[in-house]
Amino acid sequence: MVDMKELVSDILHEIVGEIDINCLDKLNIVRINNGISTINGDLWFYSKLDAWREVIAPENNDETFQDILEYYLRRKKNYVSGSNEDNVQKAIQSLVKASENWSIKLESGCLQRERVCFSLNHHSIITSVIKKIIIDNIHLPQKNRTIFLQVNNDPESNLTTFRLQELKNFAQNIFRLQGYDITNTSPEKYLLTTNSHGSIEASYKRYICNFVQDARSNVYKTNETRESYLKRQIAMLKILSEMREPGRKDLDGRMRSIAEATLKFEILGVKPHCRSFIEVSDDSRLSNFTIKGGAFVLYNVARIQAIFRKFEEEYSLQTREAFQNVDQIDFSRLSLQGEWNLVYNFILTYPKVLMNSVHHEELLELCPQVLCAFLSRLSRKFSVYYHHTRILTEERKHLIPIMLARLSLLKALLIVFHHALEVLNITPIPQM
Repeated sequence: MVDMKELVSDILHEIVGEIDINCLDKLNIVRINNGISTINGDLWFYSKLDAWREVIAPENNDETFQDILEYYLRRKKNYVSGSNEDNVQKAIQSLVKASENWSIKLESGCLQRERVCFSLNHHSIITSVIKKIIIDNIHLPQKNRTIFLQVNNDPESNLTTFRLQELKNFAQNIFRLQGYDITNTSPEKYLLTTNSHGSIEASYKRYICNFVQDARSNVYKTNETRESYLKRQIAMLKILSEMREPGRKDLDGRMRSIAEATLKFEILGVKPHCRSFIEVSDDSRLSNFTIKGGAFVLYNVARIQAIFRKFEEEYSLQTREAFQNVDQIDFSRLSLQGEWNLVYNFILTYPKVLMNSVHHEELLELCPQVLCAFLSRLSRKFSVYYHHTRILTEERKHLIPIMLARLSLLKALLIVFHHALEVLNITPIPQM
C-alpha cells in the first residue's frame, strides 16, 4: 500500500537532509490535505523558516534565508541571484524532479500565501492503491505483543453489558490484525467495566466505559435488552420494507442484520467513556433507518454487490475475464475528482484508520467511533459517486476500459467495507 508517511519523509529528507524517521509522527511540517484537493493541493508546507526550525541543522539556524525554498536551493548549491519568483519555481521543479525516484511522485507545485502546495501524480497512486488492495488485501504492521481483555458485566443494564462485550470484541479484532497474542498469561490485562470503584484482581488494570441510556428518559436502568431492542427494530423495519416492496418474503434474516448493524453503530459510534443513547420507545419512527448509521453502510455495500451481480449476469465471458486481470486495467480512466477522493481519502487511509481505532502504548485507549465515522463518511461519499456516475456501460470497445476501471475501484471499496464490517462484527447482506 502507498505510504504517505514515506512521502513526508522523502520531502523532508530532500529539503533539509538527514532526519530521524522516528520523529516524523511528532512533526507537523508537511500537511496532507484529506479534503477536496483543489485549494492547497494534495499536500502543503509553510515556506516560512519558523515552521522548519526543529529540522534545520543547528549551524544553519542563525543564517539569513528568505524562506525554506531558498534554504533548500542553497543546500543543494542550486541557488542563483535573480528574482524570488524564479527561485521559487526552480525549487518547486527541483522537488518534483527529485520525486521521480520516490514511491509517490509529485506532479506539480506552486506558492500560495506562504504555503508551498503540491499536487500528487494521481494516476500512479490510484493504480498502486487499487492493485495492491485487490492483490494483497489489507495488512497492518505487526507487533510482537500480548494483551488480555475481560468484561465486568453490568447487573442493571443488559445493553450496557452488550456494549462492553462489543468493545472487547472490536479491540481484540484490531489487536489480532496487528499480530497480538490474546492470552490470559499476558502482563497487560484490562477489565472493561462501568464501575470506577470497588476491588479488582491485582493483575488487571481498570478500563472505564460508560452506560447505554434511554434517549428520552435519560436513565440507564431500563428493562430493555439487546433482544427486545432488536425485536422491536425488526418489526419497524418490516413495516418500512412492506411500504416500499409489498409482498417481499425474505425479510427475517435481512431485517435482523440491519437492526444489529444499527445497534452496534449506536453503541460503538461514540467514545467508550461517553454515554450511548438509544431510542427505547415503541413509537414507529421509521426515518431512523433511511439515512443513518449501520443501516446506511449496509445499504451502500448492497449497492456495490448488486452492480457486480448484474455484471456477472449480463456481460460476456470475455469482458468478465478481462476484469479479473487487474494488471491490464487502464486506471488512467479514473479521472473524476470523486474517484480520486474515494481512493485517496478512504482506500489509502483505511489501514491508518484501523491503527487509530485502538491505541496501546503506556495506556489502553479504544476508539471504535473512529472506524464507525470512517464507514459513515465513506458511505456518504460513495452514495454521491453512485448517483452521479454510470458504472456499467454498454459493452462497446471504447466504453469497456472505463467500466472495468470503475468496477476495479468498486472492488477495492468492497474489500474495505467488508474488512471494516468484520472488525465491527457486522454481517453484510447481499441486498437491502
